[in-house]
Amino acid sequence: MTAPSAPYHRPVTTDYGADWSAGLRRADPDELREWLDFAIASADVADELALSGLRQELTVEAKADGSFVTEVDKLIETTLRSRLVERFPDHDIVGEEYGSVVGSSATRWYVDPIDGTHNYMRGVPLFGTLLAAERDGEIQVGVMHVVKSPEERHHVHGPVPPPVGVVH
Repeated sequence: MTAPSAPYHRPVTTDYGADWSAGLRRADPDELREWLDFAIASADVADELALSGLRQELTVEAKADGSFVTEVDKLIETTLRSRLVERFPDHDIVGEEYGSVVGSSATRWYVDPIDGTHNYMRGVPLFGTLLAAERDGEIQVGVMHVVKSPEERHHVHGPVPPPVGVVH
C-alpha cells in the first residue's frame, strides 16, 4: 500500500526530528487526535482496573516464555480489546496476553495491559499500560501511561496539540 498523497503527508528528508516524524504520518490530524484521545481514555480505564487489584491477592500464571501474567493483566487487555472493537471495529489488534486479531486493516493497535507485571505482583506502583496505533507499518500514536503518576508520555506523528495538562 502506498502512502496517502494528502497534503498532511510530507516526504521523509532526514532521519530525525519533527520533519522526519511528520513524514512518517499515515493518518490525518483529526484521526490522530481521535486515536490519541481514545488511547489516553483507555489507559485511564486500565489505571482504575489495575489500582483495584494492586496489593490484593492475585492469581498469577507463568507464560510459556517464563514471564508472568496476572488475572488483572487479562482483565485489562480484555477490557481494552472490547473498547477497541466497539470504537474501531475494522482495526486489527495485537495484545500481549491474547495474541493477534489481524485481518486486512491498514491500522493495527498494540496493547500491553500491564508493563511491569513483576512490580505489580509485588505491589510496587511502578507499572503502566502501553497502547499504540500503527498504520501501514508506522506507529502513529503511542501512549505510555504510568499508574499513579500525573505524568504521561505520548507521541503523535504531526502537529496535533497535546491535551491540556499532559506532559509530553
